[in-house]
Amino acid sequence: MLIRAKKIGILSPYQYQYLIRQYAAKHWRTNELYDNDLILFEPMVLKSATKLLLSNNNWTGNQFVENFYSLYNISLPISEIEYLLNLDSGELENTSKKEDLISLK
Repeated sequence: MLIRAKKIGILSPYQYQYLIRQYAAKHWRTNELYDNDLILFEPMVLKSATKLLLSNNNWTGNQFVENFYSLYNISLPISEIEYLLNLDSGELENTSKKEDLISLK
């Protein structure tokens, strides 16, 4: 409301600064209206696509990270990539191709 009042010329820049400082001093800026009422959805497309690549033995977690680096030239820790893709912690680290496993029977 203060920003709108300033934009339409009701408040001078000095009045606006004063009111913003008062607003902050009274701790009214701690949360926005309806912040606690809104339902946030988790992104699912990247998570599903990554799980599909890993579950069909197309890539291991290490191959996924290497391809991520080669495509985007960004070196990120595995935990950070998991966070960005909304994967569970350790999901990229615990994957391996089943063909690479040797049976000792």
